[in-house]
Amino acid sequence: EGRVPYTVCGDMETAVKAAGETALNERRNSPIVLLSPACASFDQFNNFEDRGNRFRDCVLAEKKHWGRGVHQELYRRTTRKT
Repeated sequence: EGRVPYTVCGDMETAVKAAGETALNERRNSPIVLLSPACASFDQFNNFEDRGNRFRDCVLAEKKHWGRGVHQELYRRTTRKT
């Protein structure tokens, strides 16, 4: 109790892909993926701006990969009558 589930991914691309799939599979009306690093990542990025830019680029790449079907599904979820 009181624990948050997490996944160790190793790199930003893998983390964004896994987070996006998890968010969509949870079947929430408005899935959210939040970048919240638990430690420094100087071995992978020059600074926090570089890390943020990579996150944005990965999200945009995944958005293209998910395609229209995902956008239609998210729209259906957010407009569904309860």
